[in-house]
Amino acid sequence: MFLSHQQYKNSSPFPNIVIDNFFSDEELTQCMQSILDNINNLEWKQQDYHFQVNKRWLEDIVKMPLEVKKIMWQLHSTEFLCFLKDLTGIKGIIDDPLNIGGGIHCTGACGKLNIHKDFNYNKETGLTRKINVLVFLNKEWRPEWNGNLELWSRDRSQKVKEIPPNFNKMVIFNTDEDSYHGCPAPLECPDDRFRLSLATYYYIHEENLDESQQRHHSEFYD
Repeated sequence: MFLSHQQYKNSSPFPNIVIDNFFSDEELTQCMQSILDNINNLEWKQQDYHFQVNKRWLEDIVKMPLEVKKIMWQLHSTEFLCFLKDLTGIKGIIDDPLNIGGGIHCTGACGKLNIHKDFNYNKETGLTRKINVLVFLNKEWRPEWNGNLELWSRDRSQKVKEIPPNFNKMVIFNTDEDSYHGCPAPLECPDDRFRLSLATYYYIHEENLDESQQRHHSEFYD
């Protein structure tokens, strides 16, 4: 697998890359199955708004099944941080052990997430968010169920890229001022199917980030 910084940097509509089969198929299958087996017992967080529907998440790695922890540990490892530094060209990358806003994401039937730009400032750590990593956990996901991750142009005028949420597909992209993305089409999957992913976010320390540049919450658009 050859992945270059230039390939990442020059991708449209903002720096991004899609990587298939990054993880061991066996380990990721165990991760997925452990979530499905405990889907009603995990300590989910959930807040429904008109722009975020039927989506829940679990940040606390202590409360995740062991099989999920194994993958999360890899995403938080020094080796992975070095990989991100080389790929993105961003130095001084720091992971977030609290997984604020990240962790396991689970969206059910009729669920959606409008196009948005993410929060870029972590109040608890004083760090600036720079990179998103998503790992999809969906086997035999049908296109007619919707669920594609959409990347939009920097002026929000058009959708530029669609990424199916297929199993063992990883998406990495910059968290910039205008990196608009989302999953706005309501899911049309059966009630017993869920769009699952793991999400980890990465930060740097910026001494002179003006308060006016600090976005403490994601901004959504209709």
